[in-house]
Order: sequence, then structure tokens, then C-alpha cells
Amino acid sequence: MQRVTPRRTACLIAYACFSSAAALELGALRQRMRAVEAASVRERVMLERGSGAVPVIAFDALLPHQRLSLTVGDATFSKLLADLGLGGLLCVTSVDQRRRMLRRHGVLARLELVDAVEGRADVYQCTIAGVKRCRVVGPAANMTARVGRWRRKYDEDGREAVLGWGLERFVDAMHIDDATPAPSTANGPETWSECSIELVGQDADASDKEIAHRAASLEPLLDRWIELARDASTYDNINVVAAARRSKGERGLATDPARLIDTVLDDLGPRPANPTDLAFWGAALINPLPPLGVSLEIRGPVLEAPDALSRLVILENGVRRSIANLEGMCPL
Repeated sequence: MQRVTPRRTACLIAYACFSSAAALELGALRQRMRAVEAASVRERVMLERGSGAVPVIAFDALLPHQRLSLTVGDATFSKLLADLGLGGLLCVTSVDQRRRMLRRHGVLARLELVDAVEGRADVYQCTIAGVKRCRVVGPAANMTARVGRWRRKYDEDGREAVLGWGLERFVDAMHIDDATPAPSTANGPETWSECSIELVGQDADASDKEIAHRAASLEPLLDRWIELARDASTYDNINVVAAARRSKGERGLATDPARLIDTVLDDLGPRPANPTDLAFWGAALINPLPPLGVSLEIRGPVLEAPDALSRLVILENGVRRSIANLEGMCPL
């Protein structure tokens, strides 16, 4: 009969605790894998159907294949991330600052990373990846929907903008839309709700020869932009405006521009030939994430443009303006 010593007893207790912890961790992993699988199925169904209902957040404009990485300390946003979980879907749209209303067109996005920050309550790290263009469904004029937006009125003290859910006005559509948004029974700004969205495909005129020719003429401009933006010596000219500059009036950047641009190009994939896809690809390139700050913001207008030609015109103007900045000829 084996003698049970105090040391052996301690080892058995430690082993039992380890086994229990391992079992709990394995159970949590399996639960997380089931949640990710369910989220993947929901995304596949939505892409096949071309429509669905998801939470809508008015944020910075996001384009397909762009990735936005955040550390979130907002309690409502953290709850949303925890509720949706890894693989969860949401619609990211943006604010038209000139008209002070929300854009109908945004992007269906996926949560590619959701992790609670250890030792910090209600703080999460997340990565939001653009999947496919979409629009919020609703009447053509005077449309409102219950969506998430950062406002001071959602802060108890009214001192800073925090995320809250409430009715927001959207920019009027250029065409008749008989669809109506899904009703919401949620109350309180801290409780998120879903809206109906439709996924958006190619522009009807994207195959036009004139449009294809205009898209082809953008190729050398995009090549020139990449050449200038990647080159660290570009930013030694203090006339070049760049948000990533170490400090205003100083040479160089606080980030490696070549590494940033290469990462963005990896995310975006090969340059597409289709004019519509090229417009979004180019807009995501010159307005990269994290922001380099060498171009005017064109992602929202490109999403909102009514056709392929309009998108290409916006992109061309944006690229030319950015090149003039990067060459130090015409700072932003």
C-alpha cells in the first residue's frame, strides 16, 4: 500500500486543480468554437441571401478588406463586442459631416478579434474587417433608424461622446426605395438593436468601355502614389502633410510607411480590373488603416457615389491631390 505523504497529497491536489482548470479551459474553447462556427454559418447565409439584420454603428468609413484594430473602453461598445463574439457581424457606416446625417451605404463587417484585456473591466481589443458593401434599408426620404453613434447626450455627465443607441437621420436616397427598416423593440441607449441591410454588388455601368478606359488610366497614378507613399524620404520634406508625422514641422514619420503600405496591399489583395472594385481598392489604399494621413478622406463619398464613373472620378481626384501633397507641391 502506497503511503500518502504530505508532499504527495499536495501534488495530488495540484494535479486535481490543474485537471479541473484544463477541463474548464477546454470547455470554454469548445463553446467558443461552436459560437464561431454558428457565426460563420450566419455570414454565409447572409452573403447568399444578399440581405439580413445586423447592428449598425456610425463610425469611420470602412471599405471591403480593410481592417480596423481598436482598444475599446466604452461600456456599451464592449458589451456589443462581447454579445456578438468572434465572427459576429455588424454594419459600419459613417457620418456625412456636411449634411450632418448618416450615410446609408457602408460595409458589412466581421469581428476577427475579440479579446478582453486582462485586469481591465469592460476593456476589449478587437479587429473589425470589412466584408462586403451594403446599405441600410429604409424609405427614400426622411429615413430614420435606431443605430449606434457616439454622442455626448449618452454620457451621464454629458462631458464626452460615448456610444449609445437611438434614432438617427439618414441622407435621402437618389432613387425610390419602398423597403422599410426592421422594427426595434429595444429601449435605452445602452441596449443595441439590429437594422435591415442589403448587400450591394457591382455597378450596372461598370462594363462600359469608356469607364473601363478611365479605370485603366488610373493605373500609373496609383503606381506613383505607392512609390511616393512607401518612400521614407518623401516625409523628410516638412511641406508634406502626414498625420503619422512625429511632430508638426519635424522630418520623418512615427511609423514605417513602407511596412504600413505593404500590409495594406496584402490585406487588399491584387489590384482589380473591374472599375467598381478598383474604385474601392484605390480608396482603401490612399486612406489606409491605421491612417497615414496623406490624403483627403474619400471612403465615405466613394461608398455613397451612385455609379462606377462617379466613384472613379472621386478616386482620381483623391489620388492626384494626394500625389501633389506627397511631392510637396500642394500640401493638404
